[in-house]
Amino acid sequence: MLGFADVWVFLAYVLTILVTLAAIVYGWLNWNKEGEEPAPLPEEIQWEQEEEKIDESLG
Repeated sequence: MLGFADVWVFLAYVLTILVTLAAIVYGWLNWNKEGEEPAPLPEEIQWEQEEEKIDESLG
């Protein structure tokens, strides 16, 4: 079969090409997609509030 020693070798080549094409298509479709920023954690909100209080007390 096309000079390949075994069917499995041919299958490996074909699958490699298909996976490469799938990765290219996936990357092209998702190029520059902006996701939503995750909501801040409660610890982060508390941290920022404490930081603002410290800044106000320093002047």
